[in-house]
Amino acid sequence: MKKQFSIIFVIVLLCSVSQIYAKYKADDTFTESKPFILLDFDDKSEANNVSGQFGTFDANPRDKEAYIRKRFKKDKDLHKNGYHLYLKYDVDSSQAAFNGIWTKLNGLDLSGFQAFTITVMGDKSLGFSDFFKIELKTKKDKIESTVEDISDKWQKLVIPFSEFEGDLEEFDMTDMYEFTIVFEDWKFKEKTGAYYIDDIGFITKKGATLKFSDLLGGKKKKPKTEK
Repeated sequence: MKKQFSIIFVIVLLCSVSQIYAKYKADDTFTESKPFILLDFDDKSEANNVSGQFGTFDANPRDKEAYIRKRFKKDKDLHKNGYHLYLKYDVDSSQAAFNGIWTKLNGLDLSGFQAFTITVMGDKSLGFSDFFKIELKTKKDKIESTVEDISDKWQKLVIPFSEFEGDLEEFDMTDMYEFTIVFEDWKFKEKTGAYYIDDIGFITKKGATLKFSDLLGGKKKKPKTEK
């Protein structure tokens, strides 16, 4: 009976992994014009496309004045299929407040990429800040930047890694730990509001072609250059 249970457990585990990785196959390739998408939200999964967990965080969960809420909304305007993420935030508190979303990167190798990309739109009816902070982290360090010029229309925004703040020369892009979006009360004039977010990903270096299998497990591999 125990052996039968173990076999069933392994089958369920393999099916779960297969579902998480269904977006990409090992030989799928990414170029400067075809970004690697980490989070597309199309299957309303609580994981990203390298099987890293995904969720929201609040600096002080006991603070009832501040909160962050997420929903998956059917995509009727951007791609006209699948889903995108809807984030409603409130950092209007008598205490210091910040919140946002996080996702684990599971050793993702970003050394062959040159830029971060995100598609975003503010909710005109609820209001929003026209910027927010993003962070890329290893287990030891982090770099950060700001997504700016957010409007009430869908926009694909690109931020080169060269524009991130932090020790870029020492930052190990081959073994990434976590990505976060942060809404901070001390920076926001619009302390309550909402965003629509889709297609969080990374753009390869110019002329580089990377396979999906090259990105996993913190492996140090040099990207192939097109001739």
